[in-house]
Amino acid sequence: MGAWGTGPFENDSALDFVHEVNGADVLVRAFEAANTDYIDVDEASAIVVAAECVAALKGFAHPDLPEDLAAQIAGFAEPDAELIALARGSLEAVMDDSELVELWNEGEPNEESNRFHAEMAGLAERLAKAAGP
Repeated sequence: MGAWGTGPFENDSALDFVHEVNGADVLVRAFEAANTDYIDVDEASAIVVAAECVAALKGFAHPDLPEDLAAQIAGFAEPDAELIALARGSLEAVMDDSELVELWNEGEPNEESNRFHAEMAGLAERLAKAAGP
């Protein structure tokens, strides 16, 4: 049985992507998946992790940022305004139309789906802080 949780690092797709993050170009490629009509669950999970990396690089890390991921991104340059905007737009695309959100929205809202949406709202807020005034 695979991992499936409400946090950004609590599903198999996200954890698989964590091991691929070896440069800022990987983050940009993840965000490029948002340029499609529909974002599948694996791509959406990668976008969320990539956005978490951008937030972390600006000093707004998720409290559950895996130590190995923190070590992997420690040498990356600080994200510029363009990368932050790309992260924000990609996260918005995930929340607008992706399989990941569809899976969380199946059935009646419940405590877990509410936590997922709160996690994504928290990430959006941290990215907004990263963008500055």
